[in-house]
Amino acid sequence: MERETFDLSVKNPNAPEEDPLREPWEILEEIAALDAESAEILAGIGGMAGLDSPSTSSGQRAQPA
Repeated sequence: MERETFDLSVKNPNAPEEDPLREPWEILEEIAALDAESAEILAGIGGMAGLDSPSTSSGQRAQPA
């Protein structure tokens, strides 16, 4: 064995490179976009279920009309 090429360190040569860290404002923008998308989807589901809104101001579910 050659000492120069003999390496027992823990490394995975097939591991993908890690993504660079994002700025906090980038993360918050993505969260806001995902929240808006979720609200749109929930509104659509509520419409299919015959509900005017998913919840009332008291936090309780709206009753079907």
